[in-house]
Amino acid sequence: MTSIILCGGLLIGASSVPGQVPSASTACAAPRAFIAAALGLGDGPVVPPPPAAQENTVTGMPANGDDVNTVIPIARMPITLVARQSPVRDESVTVALWEDRRVKFNLTRKGQAGEPVELCHDVKDLIGRRFDAAYEQESGDGLVVCYEPRNGALLCVTFSGADVRREKELKVPGDLNVAYMGMKARALSDEIVLMVSGITPSNKLQLLSNVWDGRSWRGWETVSDDLEREELGQDRLAPESSQARADAPRETTPPAAAK
Repeated sequence: MTSIILCGGLLIGASSVPGQVPSASTACAAPRAFIAAALGLGDGPVVPPPPAAQENTVTGMPANGDDVNTVIPIARMPITLVARQSPVRDESVTVALWEDRRVKFNLTRKGQAGEPVELCHDVKDLIGRRFDAAYEQESGDGLVVCYEPRNGALLCVTFSGADVRREKELKVPGDLNVAYMGMKARALSDEIVLMVSGITPSNKLQLLSNVWDGRSWRGWETVSDDLEREELGQDRLAPESSQARADAPRETTPPAAAK
């Protein structure tokens, strides 16, 4: 029996393990695994985002062991976040999805954090990740992308030092409902590879890619048109493959001579 895997209400895969009902965390790891494997990346360093409002102050312990006072917004705690570091400047960017269903990014330059800037709002599904950030490796300019379900498009912001500008919306083809995305900068260039996974109107799990060349997007390419079908196809072949391996002659190694 095949168990359907859901992530924030979106069908993102299936499991043929008898009796297994995937948890939300397992389900949402599926598109993450596809994208991470394709890009060769993880989620990047996880650090506390700059506070959105000074509503409560507590004492915390950072990684270096020094006592600090951290301002934690009571009603707006981060659910998911990523942090990226510029390769050429003393600058980093943090992007976070907050409990009030808004995605905000924040730039920190020379240790000074700026004000959070809202990029997307009214995010319906809090499971998964519909945003990411990356830095061009030659120029050091940054790129933040967030999926806006209402428009079916990606909202993009680029920044070079203090110069922050909104780019033209990037329409996602085929009315794809994006569930997860990831970006990775290519070495020795200003290119950034973007991959997104999501569900099509025909309930297929699709994987798409695009490339930012430092000025604009090159265009969408389909990596997989139906990941669920491909996974189920592999499951159907698995028993035959296992039996073939069982019937194949095995090489044996003679035991070592006793000393």
